[in-house]
Amino acid sequence: MPVLLVKRITLFSFGFLFAAFVCSPLRFSFAQDFSLDKEALQTRVRQLDFQDADVQRAHLDWIFQLAALYEKEGNVSEAIELYDKGLRIDGWRWEHQLILAKLLCRSGATKAALEKAKLVYHYAEDSSLVDEAEEVLSALGFYPDGLKTSFPKNPSGQVEIVLVPMGPVDLRLLEEVRQEAQAKTGIVYSVATNGLNPGEPDLTGSNLFLKKLSDSIEGTLPLQRLIEMLTEEHLTREDLRTSEGMGKFLERISRETSVFPRGVVSEYQRQLLEAQKEERFDARRLRAGLEKAYPMGKYPNAQGYIGIISKVITASDGGDSSRAWFAPGQGYGVMTYRLFTASFRKEKPNRPRLRSRFIKELAYNTFQILGFQECSNPICVVAASENTANIDEKGEDLCPVCRGFLEDYLKKIKPGVYPPFRVVREANQLIDEGRYNEAMETFERAHQLNPKNLEVRLLLARLYDDTDHLEEALALYRDLLKKNPQEPQVLSAFLWFCANHTWWPYGQDEGLAIKEGMAEGEKALSRWNTDPVFLETYGWLAYKAEQPEWAERLLRQSLTYEATARRFYILSAVCSQLRKRGEALRAFQQAELISKKDHNYDPSHNFHQLAETMLQGYPDSSQGESEEVIQEGRPAER
Repeated sequence: MPVLLVKRITLFSFGFLFAAFVCSPLRFSFAQDFSLDKEALQTRVRQLDFQDADVQRAHLDWIFQLAALYEKEGNVSEAIELYDKGLRIDGWRWEHQLILAKLLCRSGATKAALEKAKLVYHYAEDSSLVDEAEEVLSALGFYPDGLKTSFPKNPSGQVEIVLVPMGPVDLRLLEEVRQEAQAKTGIVYSVATNGLNPGEPDLTGSNLFLKKLSDSIEGTLPLQRLIEMLTEEHLTREDLRTSEGMGKFLERISRETSVFPRGVVSEYQRQLLEAQKEERFDARRLRAGLEKAYPMGKYPNAQGYIGIISKVITASDGGDSSRAWFAPGQGYGVMTYRLFTASFRKEKPNRPRLRSRFIKELAYNTFQILGFQECSNPICVVAASENTANIDEKGEDLCPVCRGFLEDYLKKIKPGVYPPFRVVREANQLIDEGRYNEAMETFERAHQLNPKNLEVRLLLARLYDDTDHLEEALALYRDLLKKNPQEPQVLSAFLWFCANHTWWPYGQDEGLAIKEGMAEGEKALSRWNTDPVFLETYGWLAYKAEQPEWAERLLRQSLTYEATARRFYILSAVCSQLRKRGEALRAFQQAELISKKDHNYDPSHNFHQLAETMLQGYPDSSQGESEEVIQEGRPAER
């Protein structure tokens, strides 16, 4: 195959960047000319009558431009006819539906005007259009079911979730969602009087755009050829994640092929500028600010706070968009409705659809921050949803099982009775102080409030472990595994327990716990082989079970998904056990570099000490080299 043909195939495979460029001749042929005069518009609109529906939709703005000219001249009847004609082709143009409603009012066709204004009021996502439609309806003597002008005071003793606006949000939409969610769940939702300023955006969409483009290039070009091209341009693979580096690399591509001459770079620059308009806020930072500004007790009946933002949020360093960010059972969360809007999803505006998505996500997040588990019924509103399509598929109501859990919870919560997550915090503090009996009693209170709270049961198992009630801990872990086979955190907690008790129980069944843990890990590997926490935990257990080869494989796989200091420390200890001193040193050094960046990392952590001890445990000449590298990699001061 000729070299040029190979390059063409390679470039075509960068689909998401070049697709728009490839189609540009067709797109330009349909481009609208907004400088046309009235006569030219009239001619073109008449010609559209003989075209098929696709062509008419492509040139729909000609019709609305001509209608606007007639409206400006005062020719109301012609304007009405053209607006109606255009809306028969595409009825989702709510701004034009509203113009038509106003023109129909002027012409005396009040009944037709009423129907058009109702459409805008119920379906437009833009609240400014909804407000105008409401004015038209009021002028016509029709008063839709009004929204409350002030947010309600909450009756004493009820469970309350406080919604906190973060930056400018659609308050009309928020109030509609608040009322419907409250009616469906029985939970009182209120809106905080004072919102929070989200601050400056943490990222723009360009970060994610560059990452995806870079990954596409690296996955398409042969590695050797990619390295050659980068070397010739004095670039590295990391430079492809920057706008300057990617632009320089694409300049190189455009010089090598005639398939996409300079247009590759201009199309890249266009898409980059478009991506930069999308601001992204770090949901982890927003949640921390929410917890600081709204401590528990600020609202007497509040069981949780949910920050509401209209911008894209992200919970990853790569900038991938998220719908929400919360810690299950912790009482705080942040969610956005931006991902549900027609403008974000390139859909036709539909306010009921937007409102429905918002309600479902709010109900799901409420259950999560209160500590309830996800529902396995795919129709239930608190079933897990991987994407917006899943949200559209499920219903807005609770299934009978979840309804029963919630009703039972609402009966138990009274003024002065804290929700499970607050009880858990109190218990953890007691554990840290060594007051184990009081912590046990506190956990029992939390368990009574919500028997299905997974976090409470896991912490109770940990407390059994810490107080040497190992049989009770093992029994509880077994029960949790049986009832929660789809929860990786349950399995990981059990594997940690097994790893910490290598030879327990003693006597006839010596080592039963670690054998059982290894068997559970092997069964779950095919299901959780991409979960870094499970892989790390299983690797640590394999190390304690004296299976270092298997431990090394699991830990290296875990590190491909997420690099942490603890994983590198464990890997260093494993490599030392395998007498791979060079790899053990490199892993230790990587761990030290990561721990320098993590100011919360404790250098005296057991895994740090383990890795250091293993490295220094060789009596031969390599010991001096080990100590030198350890000192070089260690942070100078803590």
